[in-house]
Amino acid sequence: MKVKNRFWPSAMCVYSGRVCEGYQTPWTFVDSSTFVSASKQRNTRETSQTRRHRKTLKVQENAHASVQQGLQPSLNPSRESLLARPSHDDFIALVVRNYVPKDSVTSIDNDLHFTKEPRICGAWVEVLPSLRSGRGGTRNLVLTAAVEALATSILTQKLYPNRDNIESFQSYELALRSLRKSVTVDQRSDVELLASIMCLSLVELMMPSTSVALEAHLKGAGQLFRAYGADACKAGVLHTLFAGFRPLLLIDAFQLRQTTFLASPKWIDVPFSICRASSMQSLLDKGAIIPSLLNQSDNLLDKAHEEGNFDVEARDLINHLVTTLIDLENWEMEYCQGIDRQCYWPSDRSELPLSKTSISQDKPLIYTSVTMANVYTNLWAFRIICLSELERFICYFPYYDITHDIPSHPLNLKHAKEHKIALAKQICLSMEYLLQDEMELFGPASTCFPLQIAYETFLENEVGREEEISFVEGVVSRLVRKGLRSAPVLVFARRTMRTV
Repeated sequence: MKVKNRFWPSAMCVYSGRVCEGYQTPWTFVDSSTFVSASKQRNTRETSQTRRHRKTLKVQENAHASVQQGLQPSLNPSRESLLARPSHDDFIALVVRNYVPKDSVTSIDNDLHFTKEPRICGAWVEVLPSLRSGRGGTRNLVLTAAVEALATSILTQKLYPNRDNIESFQSYELALRSLRKSVTVDQRSDVELLASIMCLSLVELMMPSTSVALEAHLKGAGQLFRAYGADACKAGVLHTLFAGFRPLLLIDAFQLRQTTFLASPKWIDVPFSICRASSMQSLLDKGAIIPSLLNQSDNLLDKAHEEGNFDVEARDLINHLVTTLIDLENWEMEYCQGIDRQCYWPSDRSELPLSKTSISQDKPLIYTSVTMANVYTNLWAFRIICLSELERFICYFPYYDITHDIPSHPLNLKHAKEHKIALAKQICLSMEYLLQDEMELFGPASTCFPLQIAYETFLENEVGREEEISFVEGVVSRLVRKGLRSAPVLVFARRTMRTV
Protein backbone atom coordinates (compact mmCIF):
# COMPACT_ATOMS: atom_id res chain seq x y z
CA MET A 1 0.00 0.00 0.00
CA LYS A 2 1.28 3.45 -0.87
CA VAL A 3 -0.05 6.73 0.51
CA LYS A 4 1.33 10.15 -0.47
CA ASN A 5 4.36 8.53 -2.12
CA ARG A 6 5.36 6.71 1.08
CA PHE A 7 5.09 3.04 1.99
CA TRP A 8 3.63 1.77 5.24
CA PRO A 9 6.30 0.13 7.44
CA SER A 10 5.91 -3.52 8.35
CA ALA A 11 4.11 -4.36 11.58
CA MET A 12 7.09 -6.37 12.83
CA CYS A 13 9.41 -3.38 12.38
CA VAL A 14 7.00 -1.09 14.19
CA TYR A 15 6.65 -3.58 17.04
CA SER A 16 10.39 -4.12 17.41
CA GLY A 17 11.32 -0.47 17.06
CA ARG A 18 13.23 -0.95 13.80
CA VAL A 19 13.29 1.59 10.97
CA CYS A 20 12.49 0.35 7.48
CA GLU A 21 11.25 1.74 4.17
CA GLY A 22 8.07 -0.28 4.27
CA TYR A 23 6.62 -2.79 1.85
CA GLN A 24 8.20 -2.07 -1.52
CA THR A 25 6.25 -4.59 -3.62
CA PRO A 26 3.14 -3.14 -5.37
CA TRP A 27 -0.22 -4.94 -5.25
CA THR A 28 -0.82 -7.60 -7.95
CA PHE A 29 -3.78 -9.88 -8.62
CA VAL A 30 -3.11 -13.58 -9.13
CA ASP A 31 -5.18 -16.67 -9.65
CA SER A 32 -5.86 -19.13 -6.83
CA SER A 33 -3.13 -21.62 -7.76
CA THR A 34 -0.47 -18.94 -7.63
CA PHE A 35 -1.88 -17.77 -4.32
CA VAL A 36 -1.51 -21.25 -2.82
CA SER A 37 2.13 -21.46 -3.90
CA ALA A 38 2.92 -17.99 -2.60
CA SER A 39 1.15 -18.79 0.65
CA LYS A 40 3.37 -21.81 1.23
CA GLN A 41 6.50 -19.74 0.63
CA ARG A 42 5.27 -17.05 2.99
CA ASN A 43 4.48 -19.63 5.69
CA THR A 44 7.98 -21.03 5.27
CA ARG A 45 9.51 -17.58 5.76
CA GLU A 46 7.30 -16.90 8.75
CA THR A 47 8.28 -20.24 10.26
CA SER A 48 11.96 -19.37 9.83
CA GLN A 49 11.44 -15.96 11.47
CA THR A 50 9.51 -17.59 14.30
CA ARG A 51 12.30 -20.10 14.89
CA ARG A 52 14.89 -17.31 15.09
CA HIS A 53 12.66 -15.33 17.45
CA ARG A 54 12.11 -18.37 19.68
CA LYS A 55 15.85 -19.07 19.70
CA THR A 56 16.53 -15.52 20.92
CA LEU A 57 13.89 -15.87 23.62
CA LYS A 58 15.42 -19.20 24.66
CA VAL A 59 18.84 -17.55 25.03
CA GLN A 60 17.33 -14.87 27.25
CA GLU A 61 15.44 -17.46 29.30
CA ASN A 62 18.62 -19.50 29.82
CA ALA A 63 20.50 -16.41 30.96
CA HIS A 64 17.65 -15.45 33.29
CA ALA A 65 17.59 -19.00 34.67
CA SER A 66 21.30 -18.84 35.48
CA VAL A 67 20.87 -15.47 37.12
CA GLN A 68 17.84 -16.68 39.06
CA GLN A 69 19.85 -19.69 40.28
CA GLY A 70 22.49 -17.33 41.66
CA LEU A 71 20.00 -14.85 43.04
CA GLN A 72 18.17 -17.42 45.15
CA PRO A 73 20.73 -17.74 47.97
CA SER A 74 21.79 -14.09 47.89
CA LEU A 75 18.38 -12.49 47.88
CA ASN A 76 16.52 -15.21 49.78
CA PRO A 77 13.33 -14.89 47.69
CA SER A 78 9.94 -16.30 48.58
CA ARG A 79 8.37 -19.27 46.77
CA GLU A 80 6.36 -16.90 44.59
CA SER A 81 9.35 -14.82 43.56
CA LEU A 82 11.29 -17.89 42.50
CA LEU A 83 8.83 -18.31 39.66
CA ALA A 84 9.21 -14.70 38.52
CA ARG A 85 11.84 -13.29 36.23
CA PRO A 86 14.56 -11.37 38.16
CA SER A 87 13.90 -7.65 38.16
CA HIS A 88 16.37 -5.00 37.06
CA ASP A 89 16.88 -4.13 40.74
CA ASP A 90 17.81 -7.77 41.39
CA PHE A 91 20.48 -7.61 38.71
CA ILE A 92 21.86 -4.36 40.14
CA ALA A 93 21.93 -5.77 43.67
CA LEU A 94 23.75 -8.86 42.44
CA VAL A 95 26.37 -6.77 40.62
CA VAL A 96 26.93 -4.59 43.70
CA ARG A 97 27.30 -7.56 46.06
CA ASN A 98 29.75 -9.32 43.79
CA TYR A 99 31.78 -6.32 42.63
CA VAL A 100 32.13 -3.85 45.51
CA PRO A 101 34.45 -4.84 48.40
CA LYS A 102 32.49 -5.51 51.55
CA ASP A 103 34.09 -2.66 53.49
CA SER A 104 32.89 -0.20 50.85
CA VAL A 105 29.17 -0.81 51.15
CA THR A 106 27.59 0.55 54.32
CA SER A 107 24.07 -0.61 53.57
CA ILE A 108 22.12 -1.98 50.66
CA ASP A 109 18.36 -1.71 50.87
CA ASN A 110 15.66 -1.16 48.29
CA ASP A 111 17.25 2.17 47.36
CA LEU A 112 20.82 0.81 47.43
CA HIS A 113 22.35 3.58 49.54
CA PHE A 114 26.15 3.88 49.55
CA THR A 115 28.67 5.65 51.68
CA LYS A 116 29.43 9.19 50.53
CA GLU A 117 33.13 8.95 51.38
CA PRO A 118 35.05 9.38 48.13
CA ARG A 119 36.40 6.06 46.93
CA ILE A 120 37.66 4.59 43.75
CA CYS A 121 36.33 1.11 44.35
CA GLY A 122 32.88 0.60 42.90
CA ALA A 123 32.25 4.32 42.43
CA TRP A 124 30.45 3.80 39.16
CA VAL A 125 28.09 1.19 40.67
CA GLU A 126 26.54 3.95 42.77
CA VAL A 127 24.83 5.43 39.72
CA LEU A 128 23.06 2.27 38.59
CA PRO A 129 20.03 2.63 40.91
CA SER A 130 19.56 6.27 39.90
CA LEU A 131 19.51 5.28 36.23
CA ARG A 132 16.89 2.58 36.68
CA SER A 133 13.94 4.99 36.30
CA GLY A 134 12.05 4.56 33.08
CA ARG A 135 13.26 0.99 32.88
CA GLY A 136 10.48 0.05 30.47
CA GLY A 137 11.34 2.83 28.01
CA THR A 138 13.60 2.64 25.02
CA ARG A 139 16.08 5.00 26.66
CA ASN A 140 17.31 2.45 29.21
CA LEU A 141 17.18 -0.72 27.13
CA VAL A 142 20.93 -0.66 26.48
CA LEU A 143 21.74 -0.25 30.19
CA THR A 144 19.30 -3.01 31.13
CA ALA A 145 20.95 -5.37 28.65
CA ALA A 146 24.45 -4.41 29.86
CA VAL A 147 23.61 -4.92 33.55
CA GLU A 148 22.02 -8.30 32.78
CA ALA A 149 25.08 -9.32 30.74
CA LEU A 150 27.38 -8.46 33.65
CA ALA A 151 25.17 -10.22 36.19
CA THR A 152 25.00 -13.31 33.97
CA SER A 153 28.78 -13.36 33.54
CA ILE A 154 29.36 -13.04 37.27
CA LEU A 155 26.98 -15.85 38.11
CA THR A 156 28.02 -18.27 35.39
CA GLN A 157 31.63 -17.92 36.56
CA LYS A 158 30.49 -18.67 40.11
CA LEU A 159 28.41 -21.64 39.02
CA TYR A 160 30.84 -22.94 36.38
CA PRO A 161 34.32 -21.56 37.21
CA ASN A 162 36.75 -21.03 34.32
CA ARG A 163 34.42 -22.59 31.76
CA ASP A 164 32.96 -21.19 28.58
CA ASN A 165 29.25 -20.61 29.00
CA ILE A 166 26.88 -19.99 26.12
CA GLU A 167 24.55 -17.83 28.23
CA SER A 168 27.36 -15.42 29.09
CA PHE A 169 28.50 -15.01 25.51
CA GLN A 170 25.00 -14.63 24.14
CA SER A 171 23.83 -12.14 26.77
CA TYR A 172 26.99 -10.14 26.06
CA GLU A 173 26.28 -10.28 22.33
CA LEU A 174 22.74 -9.00 22.87
CA ALA A 175 24.06 -6.13 24.99
CA LEU A 176 26.67 -5.26 22.36
CA ARG A 177 24.01 -5.16 19.66
CA SER A 178 21.91 -2.83 21.77
CA LEU A 179 24.92 -0.59 22.45
CA ARG A 180 25.91 -0.52 18.78
CA LYS A 181 22.39 0.45 17.71
CA SER A 182 22.25 3.20 20.32
CA VAL A 183 25.49 4.70 19.04
CA THR A 184 25.26 4.21 15.27
CA VAL A 185 21.51 4.38 14.62
CA ASP A 186 20.06 6.38 17.50
CA GLN A 187 23.26 8.49 17.82
CA ARG A 188 22.92 8.62 21.60
CA SER A 189 25.59 10.09 23.88
CA ASP A 190 24.04 10.00 27.35
CA VAL A 191 25.11 8.83 30.78
CA GLU A 192 23.32 5.50 30.35
CA LEU A 193 25.77 4.66 27.58
CA LEU A 194 28.72 5.37 29.87
CA ALA A 195 27.31 3.12 32.59
CA SER A 196 26.63 0.45 29.96
CA ILE A 197 30.19 0.65 28.65
CA MET A 198 31.55 0.16 32.17
CA CYS A 199 29.38 -2.95 32.65
CA LEU A 200 30.51 -4.39 29.31
CA SER A 201 34.15 -3.58 30.09
CA LEU A 202 33.86 -5.73 33.19
CA VAL A 203 32.29 -8.50 31.14
CA GLU A 204 35.38 -8.35 28.91
CA LEU A 205 37.58 -8.89 31.96
CA MET A 206 35.69 -12.10 32.62
CA MET A 207 36.19 -13.48 29.12
CA PRO A 208 39.31 -15.27 27.83
CA SER A 209 39.87 -12.80 25.02
CA THR A 210 42.39 -10.25 23.81
CA SER A 211 42.41 -6.71 25.13
CA VAL A 212 41.22 -5.21 21.82
CA ALA A 213 37.54 -5.11 22.78
CA LEU A 214 38.34 -3.62 26.19
CA GLU A 215 40.42 -0.91 24.51
CA ALA A 216 37.50 -0.17 22.17
CA HIS A 217 35.12 0.25 25.13
CA LEU A 218 37.52 2.61 26.88
CA LYS A 219 38.12 4.62 23.72
CA GLY A 220 34.37 5.12 23.35
CA ALA A 221 34.04 6.19 26.99
CA GLY A 222 36.89 8.67 26.60
CA GLN A 223 35.23 10.23 23.56
CA LEU A 224 31.96 10.60 25.45
CA PHE A 225 33.65 12.35 28.38
CA ARG A 226 35.47 14.73 26.06
CA ALA A 227 32.18 15.52 24.33
CA TYR A 228 30.61 16.40 27.68
CA GLY A 229 33.60 18.45 28.82
CA ALA A 230 35.34 18.75 32.18
CA ASP A 231 32.77 21.18 33.64
CA ALA A 232 29.97 18.64 33.22
CA CYS A 233 31.96 16.13 35.28
CA LYS A 234 32.13 18.26 38.44
CA ALA A 235 29.04 16.78 40.12
CA GLY A 236 26.18 14.33 39.80
CA VAL A 237 26.10 11.11 37.83
CA LEU A 238 28.74 12.22 35.34
CA HIS A 239 31.20 12.97 38.14
CA THR A 240 30.66 9.53 39.68
CA LEU A 241 31.13 7.82 36.33
CA PHE A 242 34.23 9.90 35.60
CA ALA A 243 35.75 8.92 38.95
CA GLY A 244 35.12 5.26 38.13
CA PHE A 245 36.40 5.43 34.56
CA ARG A 246 39.44 7.64 35.17
CA PRO A 247 41.81 4.90 36.44
CA LEU A 248 40.88 2.62 33.52
CA LEU A 249 41.33 5.39 30.96
CA LEU A 250 44.69 6.36 32.40
CA ILE A 251 45.93 2.76 32.58
CA ASP A 252 44.91 2.34 28.95
CA ALA A 253 47.03 5.40 28.07
CA PHE A 254 49.96 3.81 29.95
CA GLN A 255 49.56 0.57 27.99
CA LEU A 256 49.40 2.37 24.65
CA ARG A 257 52.08 4.92 25.63
CA GLN A 258 49.89 7.67 24.24
CA THR A 259 49.11 11.21 25.31
CA THR A 260 45.76 11.46 27.09
CA PHE A 261 43.34 14.32 27.60
CA LEU A 262 43.39 13.43 31.30
CA ALA A 263 46.82 15.06 31.61
CA SER A 264 45.56 18.54 30.73
CA PRO A 265 45.22 20.96 33.69
CA LYS A 266 41.52 21.38 32.99
CA TRP A 267 40.79 17.66 33.36
CA ILE A 268 42.96 17.43 36.49
CA ASP A 269 41.52 20.45 38.33
CA VAL A 270 37.87 20.86 37.25
CA PRO A 271 36.20 17.44 37.82
CA PHE A 272 37.18 17.42 41.51
CA SER A 273 36.73 21.13 42.19
CA ILE A 274 33.43 20.49 44.04
CA CYS A 275 33.58 16.88 45.24
CA ARG A 276 36.59 15.88 47.34
CA ALA A 277 39.00 13.59 45.54
CA SER A 278 39.96 10.26 47.06
CA SER A 279 43.60 9.46 47.74
CA MET A 280 43.72 7.37 44.57
CA GLN A 281 42.32 10.20 42.46
CA SER A 282 44.90 12.53 44.00
CA LEU A 283 47.66 10.10 43.00
CA LEU A 284 46.29 9.94 39.46
CA ASP A 285 46.72 13.73 39.26
CA LYS A 286 50.46 13.15 39.60
CA GLY A 287 50.59 10.12 37.30
CA ALA A 288 48.47 11.50 34.45
CA ILE A 289 51.50 13.14 32.79
CA ILE A 290 53.52 9.91 32.55
CA PRO A 291 51.89 8.45 29.38
CA SER A 292 52.63 11.73 27.60
CA LEU A 293 56.30 11.47 28.65
CA LEU A 294 56.43 7.88 27.38
CA ASN A 295 55.03 9.01 24.05
CA GLN A 296 57.58 11.85 23.81
CA SER A 297 60.36 9.40 24.62
CA ASP A 298 59.28 7.03 21.83
CA ASN A 299 59.09 9.85 19.31
CA LEU A 300 62.49 11.25 20.29
CA LEU A 301 64.29 7.91 20.31
CA ASP A 302 62.76 6.99 16.94
CA LYS A 303 64.60 9.91 15.37
CA ALA A 304 67.74 9.75 17.55
CA HIS A 305 69.64 7.89 14.80
CA GLU A 306 68.92 10.68 12.32
CA GLU A 307 71.23 13.60 11.76
CA GLY A 308 70.44 16.54 13.96
CA ASN A 309 70.84 17.93 17.43
CA PHE A 310 68.28 16.66 19.90
CA ASP A 311 70.15 17.70 23.05
CA VAL A 312 67.58 20.25 24.19
CA GLU A 313 64.64 17.85 23.71
CA ALA A 314 66.49 15.03 25.45
CA ARG A 315 67.49 17.20 28.41
CA ASP A 316 63.91 18.50 28.82
CA LEU A 317 62.43 15.02 28.75
CA ILE A 318 64.94 13.67 31.27
CA ASN A 319 64.18 16.60 33.57
CA HIS A 320 60.44 15.92 33.25
CA LEU A 321 60.90 12.25 34.18
CA VAL A 322 63.06 13.17 37.17
CA THR A 323 60.59 15.84 38.25
CA THR A 324 57.75 13.30 38.05
CA LEU A 325 59.65 10.90 40.31
CA ILE A 326 60.26 13.71 42.79
CA ASP A 327 56.58 14.71 42.66
CA LEU A 328 55.52 11.13 43.40
CA GLU A 329 57.92 10.95 46.34
CA ASN A 330 56.73 14.30 47.71
CA TRP A 331 53.10 13.32 47.26
CA GLU A 332 53.59 10.16 49.34
CA MET A 333 55.40 12.04 52.13
CA GLU A 334 52.73 14.75 52.30
CA TYR A 335 49.92 12.21 52.24
CA CYS A 336 51.41 10.13 55.05
CA GLN A 337 51.94 13.26 57.15
CA GLY A 338 48.34 14.34 56.48
CA ILE A 339 46.69 11.13 57.69
CA ASP A 340 49.21 10.65 60.54
CA ARG A 341 48.91 6.87 60.62
CA GLN A 342 50.54 3.81 59.18
CA CYS A 343 49.12 2.90 55.77
CA TYR A 344 50.43 -0.69 55.53
CA TRP A 345 52.48 -3.19 57.50
CA PRO A 346 53.72 -6.80 57.25
CA SER A 347 51.05 -9.27 58.26
CA ASP A 348 51.12 -12.15 60.66
CA ARG A 349 49.14 -15.37 60.30
CA SER A 350 46.25 -14.10 62.41
CA GLU A 351 45.75 -11.06 60.13
CA LEU A 352 46.19 -12.68 56.75
CA PRO A 353 46.61 -16.43 56.23
CA LEU A 354 49.59 -17.06 53.98
CA SER A 355 49.11 -18.79 50.65
CA LYS A 356 51.28 -21.65 49.50
CA THR A 357 53.25 -19.31 47.25
CA SER A 358 55.50 -16.61 48.67
CA ILE A 359 58.47 -14.45 47.74
CA SER A 360 61.57 -15.40 49.72
CA GLN A 361 59.36 -16.05 52.74
CA ASP A 362 58.50 -12.33 53.01
CA LYS A 363 55.26 -11.57 54.81
CA PRO A 364 52.32 -10.23 52.77
CA LEU A 365 51.34 -6.62 53.37
CA ILE A 366 48.20 -5.53 55.21
CA TYR A 367 46.53 -2.21 54.32
CA THR A 368 44.10 0.03 56.13
CA SER A 369 41.67 -0.24 53.19
CA VAL A 370 41.38 -1.54 49.65
CA THR A 371 41.76 2.05 48.42
CA MET A 372 45.08 2.34 50.23
CA ALA A 373 46.25 -0.93 48.64
CA ASN A 374 45.34 0.49 45.22
CA VAL A 375 47.20 3.72 46.00
CA TYR A 376 50.48 2.05 46.89
CA THR A 377 50.51 -0.69 44.26
CA ASN A 378 49.89 1.92 41.53
CA LEU A 379 52.35 4.39 43.09
CA TRP A 380 55.07 1.74 42.98
CA ALA A 381 54.12 0.85 39.39
CA PHE A 382 54.39 4.52 38.35
CA ARG A 383 57.86 4.75 39.88
CA ILE A 384 59.04 1.59 38.15
CA ILE A 385 57.85 2.93 34.78
CA CYS A 386 59.65 6.26 35.24
CA LEU A 387 62.88 4.58 36.36
CA SER A 388 62.77 2.17 33.41
CA GLU A 389 62.25 5.00 30.95
CA LEU A 390 65.18 6.92 32.44
CA GLU A 391 67.39 3.85 32.13
CA ARG A 392 66.38 3.41 28.52
CA PHE A 393 66.88 7.07 27.72
CA ILE A 394 70.31 7.35 29.33
CA CYS A 395 71.50 4.40 27.26
CA TYR A 396 70.85 6.48 24.14
CA PHE A 397 72.29 9.67 25.67
CA PRO A 398 74.98 8.40 28.07
CA TYR A 399 76.78 11.76 28.33
CA TYR A 400 74.00 13.28 30.47
CA ASP A 401 74.71 13.54 34.19
CA ILE A 402 71.61 13.41 36.34
CA THR A 403 72.27 15.47 39.44
CA HIS A 404 68.73 15.57 40.80
CA ASP A 405 68.10 13.82 44.07
CA ILE A 406 64.82 12.29 45.11
CA PRO A 407 64.28 13.07 48.83
CA SER A 408 65.76 10.26 50.95
CA HIS A 409 66.56 8.26 47.78
CA PRO A 410 69.43 9.60 45.63
CA LEU A 411 68.58 9.09 41.98
CA ASN A 412 71.49 6.88 41.06
CA LEU A 413 70.67 4.85 37.99
CA LYS A 414 73.43 2.40 38.86
CA HIS A 415 71.07 1.07 41.52
CA ALA A 416 67.84 1.60 39.57
CA LYS A 417 67.46 -2.11 38.80
CA GLU A 418 67.64 -3.04 42.48
CA HIS A 419 65.18 -0.31 43.37
CA LYS A 420 62.76 -1.50 40.69
CA ILE A 421 63.00 -5.10 41.90
CA ALA A 422 62.28 -3.98 45.47
CA LEU A 423 59.19 -2.03 44.32
CA ALA A 424 57.99 -4.97 42.21
CA LYS A 425 58.29 -7.24 45.25
CA GLN A 426 56.20 -4.80 47.28
CA ILE A 427 53.51 -5.02 44.62
CA CYS A 428 53.58 -8.81 44.80
CA LEU A 429 53.40 -8.78 48.58
CA SER A 430 50.16 -6.76 48.24
CA MET A 431 48.39 -9.41 46.17
CA GLU A 432 47.31 -11.56 49.10
CA TYR A 433 45.38 -8.65 50.59
CA LEU A 434 43.64 -7.70 47.33
CA LEU A 435 42.74 -11.31 46.52
CA GLN A 436 40.82 -11.93 49.73
CA ASP A 437 37.26 -13.15 49.23
CA GLU A 438 35.79 -10.02 50.82
CA MET A 439 37.40 -7.91 48.08
CA GLU A 440 34.85 -9.41 45.68
CA LEU A 441 35.53 -8.72 41.99
CA PHE A 442 36.97 -5.22 42.35
CA GLY A 443 39.97 -6.21 44.49
CA PRO A 444 41.32 -8.84 42.08
CA ALA A 445 40.51 -6.69 39.01
CA SER A 446 42.52 -3.79 40.44
CA THR A 447 45.68 -5.93 40.57
CA CYS A 448 46.15 -6.45 36.82
CA PHE A 449 48.08 -3.27 35.95
CA PRO A 450 50.50 -3.22 38.93
CA LEU A 451 51.02 -6.97 38.59
CA GLN A 452 51.82 -6.56 34.89
CA ILE A 453 54.45 -3.91 35.71
CA ALA A 454 55.99 -6.19 38.36
CA TYR A 455 56.06 -9.07 35.88
CA GLU A 456 57.80 -6.92 33.26
CA THR A 457 60.36 -5.87 35.87
CA PHE A 458 61.19 -9.46 36.75
CA LEU A 459 61.46 -10.40 33.06
CA GLU A 460 64.01 -7.62 32.48
CA ASN A 461 66.25 -9.38 34.99
CA GLU A 462 65.05 -12.92 34.33
CA VAL A 463 68.19 -14.70 35.52
CA GLY A 464 67.79 -15.36 39.22
CA ARG A 465 64.17 -14.16 39.28
CA GLU A 466 62.49 -17.50 38.62
CA GLU A 467 60.86 -17.45 42.07
CA GLU A 468 59.24 -14.06 41.52
CA ILE A 469 58.09 -14.95 38.01
CA SER A 470 56.58 -18.18 39.31
CA PHE A 471 54.80 -16.20 42.03
CA VAL A 472 53.20 -13.86 39.46
CA GLU A 473 52.10 -16.85 37.39
CA GLY A 474 50.45 -18.30 40.50
CA VAL A 475 48.62 -15.02 41.18
CA VAL A 476 47.33 -14.95 37.59
CA SER A 477 46.01 -18.50 38.02
CA ARG A 478 44.13 -17.34 41.12
CA LEU A 479 42.70 -14.38 39.20
CA VAL A 480 41.39 -16.76 36.55
CA ARG A 481 39.77 -18.94 39.23
CA LYS A 482 38.09 -15.84 40.62
CA GLY A 483 36.46 -15.21 37.25
CA LEU A 484 38.94 -12.80 35.63
CA ARG A 485 39.73 -15.03 32.68
CA SER A 486 41.41 -12.21 30.74
CA ALA A 487 44.17 -11.95 33.38
CA PRO A 488 46.76 -13.98 31.39
CA VAL A 489 46.40 -11.55 28.48
CA LEU A 490 46.39 -8.43 30.66
CA VAL A 491 49.45 -9.47 32.70
CA PHE A 492 51.56 -11.60 30.37
CA ALA A 493 50.81 -10.25 26.88
CA ARG A 494 50.80 -6.50 27.47
CA ARG A 495 53.98 -4.43 27.59
CA THR A 496 54.08 -0.90 29.02
CA MET A 497 57.85 -0.53 29.38
CA ARG A 498 60.37 -0.64 26.55
CA THR A 499 63.81 -2.19 26.67
CA VAL A 500 66.89 -0.61 25.17
